[in-house]
Amino acid sequence: MSGRKTVFAKILATACVFTLQAGNASAASGIEDYGTALVQYFKSLKGGYQPFIVSEGHRVGDVIDIREGAILKRSSVCFPKLLPPQPVKFELPGYAGMSETASSFFFELKKMVGLSANAKLVDNVALVFTEGTVEDVTLDELQKHLARECDFLKPLILDGQPVKLFGRNTTLVRTIVRAKVNTVMSFGTDASAEAKTEDVKKLLAGGAASALPVDASIGAKVELKGRKSTALKAEGPVPVAFRPTHIPKRLLGPESDNLIAFDPTNPVQIEIQDRAADAWAKSLK
Repeated sequence: MSGRKTVFAKILATACVFTLQAGNASAASGIEDYGTALVQYFKSLKGGYQPFIVSEGHRVGDVIDIREGAILKRSSVCFPKLLPPQPVKFELPGYAGMSETASSFFFELKKMVGLSANAKLVDNVALVFTEGTVEDVTLDELQKHLARECDFLKPLILDGQPVKLFGRNTTLVRTIVRAKVNTVMSFGTDASAEAKTEDVKKLLAGGAASALPVDASIGAKVELKGRKSTALKAEGPVPVAFRPTHIPKRLLGPESDNLIAFDPTNPVQIEIQDRAADAWAKSLK
């Protein structure tokens, strides 16, 4: 079992326990809903970005499974002399809204024991990405810095030929998006909203100290419209999305189909990548 699948298995095992206790939707639908919410958000950027569910500390130049995104070989092994790309500021607009099942999975992921079982306390959950940066590398740079140990990647880099590692089709990470992940919870506008806010604070793993006032700029993105709200301490910046160096020439077809170097300015290729991201989210069972 891959490292990523092991992480998923542990997360889902925990989520399943809370599913049975709370009587909510299944853990499988939770992770799928969460993945779908992230995919829809990053698709809105129209740049062929695919999100991470669980970041493995991905970096530009990592060799990854073309379908799952799991790291098969680190960039430090295959491109040890490649200088990390200079991060460029990257504005991430709006927010990713969560359904109830997606929110439950997100809180299980963060090990906030008890909150998903009391999701009825929370009116809405949204993720706002701030302090975004993007790091990008060219195929020429990857070819120039390829270590002899990873010569097996040459057919992929030079000609887009499929390359397998550990029996899995590969691609490389071309682009990494990093950002702080701000979680905003809102509790409605009625008289009970303030009490709900305090009840949720008591359920957080770190207690009330884990909750912060919602920054005005973040609140404007979420459009709180007078709803009582609180934010969790932001994580990050962490890798939140990536783009590969190569994608299939078409979404459907035999595994032996040649790949194509991904061009983020090509609308047809962006559509192929977006469909692949949709399929990935649906595979999160």
